[in-house]
Amino acid sequence: VDFAPKLQFDVEGIDFPAEALWAMQLGISDPKAADCVYFFTDGSYFKAKPAKDDVHPGRDHVGGWSTVAVVHDFAHISDCNPDGFAFGGYAGGRIDDQDGTKGDEVLSSALTEAMAILRTLCWILKHKPRAAEIAFDALSVGGAIAGDVDAGEQVERIVRACTGVRRCAEVHSEIRMYHVKSHEQCPWNDVADSIAKHFALSDAAAEA
Repeated sequence: VDFAPKLQFDVEGIDFPAEALWAMQLGISDPKAADCVYFFTDGSYFKAKPAKDDVHPGRDHVGGWSTVAVVHDFAHISDCNPDGFAFGGYAGGRIDDQDGTKGDEVLSSALTEAMAILRTLCWILKHKPRAAEIAFDALSVGGAIAGDVDAGEQVERIVRACTGVRRCAEVHSEIRMYHVKSHEQCPWNDVADSIAKHFALSDAAAEA
């Protein structure tokens, strides 16, 4: 099974905060041709459906994951984009737990965050860029996968799986993982957050 996500560029129907919209207008570039790819990952979890969600009435424990690729492309250098960063596409999906088998909020929230990082690592493993960076805002999960903090009991198995994939990917790619604060002047993190929420509340087929 190919677990590496296919990155796409169509963002129609996804609501983004105003402060993140500029990031989507820097231009696009193919991450498979880049020397280094920067990923911003996020997960979104709702223990109960939002009151205004009419897509899945009565559904509990819904989640979504996302990963957003950013590349450095000299072709996009301009006065308003001196670093030449460009949008490299995104991937995301929905995770369901309607029967409650995944348990409490902490575990389900961690699952969405870990899924985003896992699918990103699978993309890196498949396409083998020289270098890749993964930014995450869930320190308890991302930090544990990066080896910076100890994994809590509830996320230990998820972290172990992600760590195994990361080590395989590191055979061909230099990988750096780091924490960013959510909603703190990091527009690409806001983009990832919006996409994860979109998939959590979408009618896309749920992933196992």
